[in-house]
Amino acid sequence: MPNSQSAPLRDHLLVLLFISLAVVLSIFMIGDTSSPDLKALWTAGEFYASGQYKQIYPTDTTHFTMTAPSEWVSHLFEREHEGQIFPYIYPPIWAALAAKVTTLISYSQLLSITNVLNPALIGLTIYMAWRAGDKHISAPIFTLVGLVVILGTTCGMIALFQNQPQILVSFLIVCAIERSVNGGSRMAGAALGIAAAIKLYPVIFAIFLFARGDRNSLIAFIGVGGGLGLLSIALAGWPMHAQFLQQIAAISSGALLTPISYSIDATIANLMFQDSLKLIPATLFETNEAGALRVNISSDAGWKVIPKSEVWVLLDRVLFFGTILAMSILMRRRSRDIAVWPFAITLLALVSPLTWVYHYLPALAFAPMLLERLNVKVATYILLIYVASNTLGVLPYYRMIPTDFNILQLMGTFSMALYATVWGYVLLRHPRNAP
Repeated sequence: MPNSQSAPLRDHLLVLLFISLAVVLSIFMIGDTSSPDLKALWTAGEFYASGQYKQIYPTDTTHFTMTAPSEWVSHLFEREHEGQIFPYIYPPIWAALAAKVTTLISYSQLLSITNVLNPALIGLTIYMAWRAGDKHISAPIFTLVGLVVILGTTCGMIALFQNQPQILVSFLIVCAIERSVNGGSRMAGAALGIAAAIKLYPVIFAIFLFARGDRNSLIAFIGVGGGLGLLSIALAGWPMHAQFLQQIAAISSGALLTPISYSIDATIANLMFQDSLKLIPATLFETNEAGALRVNISSDAGWKVIPKSEVWVLLDRVLFFGTILAMSILMRRRSRDIAVWPFAITLLALVSPLTWVYHYLPALAFAPMLLERLNVKVATYILLIYVASNTLGVLPYYRMIPTDFNILQLMGTFSMALYATVWGYVLLRHPRNAP
């Protein structure tokens, strides 16, 4: 296979074809979804536009319950929203920008745009992972395998159903890795700066780039990320940022258990604190048989939370910051081995206070690289087992297992822990010194 920086034109056209087919397939599979995560951003923009700044963020600051402000229920009911309702937990700048968007297009038009853009971004994320790697397999094969791994499993499909901003964040993260590897340090830092302005955690990856000796990327990250932070304060003012930071603190003070919260925290809550978990009913907007919209407070569609003890919070922080330190050291020692990135991204997601299945998207973008780093047959089996055990079609069978535990959460977290283990094995037994 060619090992040059650019694939032949034929390969690029095949990559474009596969991504285009993925977009069409995604639109067909998603159908008419309301995308509650995207709706939260839109609703925050509507409240911002009307000057109701105190109704943008959740009011419970003791621990995160994933409950939207009560004012949102009547607001969405009046606008005939259908589906679930989630809170807005992003920096204020995006609520301010969403307020402008709500005056230009309708929500259905925004959905039409994101339903095309997001699967395309997933495809491009996989392609950027190929560019960052060894390129021992062709770009079309790498992209095709990556699309099957991501779009064929809960990671990609749930992100697409929700039109999750994490898709853009994942693209920016992998883009930053690719640019850093291929000599575009400033672009790498700028990409991470934008990603961190959407979801704060990409700041960790800027630390990793610095640990690899890429100082220019850190400078660019500070410039872009800091600039967006100042712009956010200028647009929305400090009080909204104080509310936002309170929500971030609340996330760390409690554990949230859902079928797609793939983390150690959620697993501890699932296995050890079943009797102490508090059920949070979901607020659903449904159409009855007569065609009338109604609000349904559903326990079946709800989730569970538990406040963490001081010892639990302390151990969490030790584990989280210890992992960052260990990965920074690994990045420095193995700076030219691209396998450190999916390993580090997966580990960090596992030890983070709040992790959803789609937070593993940037790590899974590198999954086809296992075909290069392991025996092809072994790697193929690993990928097939992962897809088969995490596809949406298998989820109902997990629910048939007689247990009081949230089996979907356990299986998902276990699969990602195994994924991290595979990359750890690659780094230990099949190291590479050059990108």
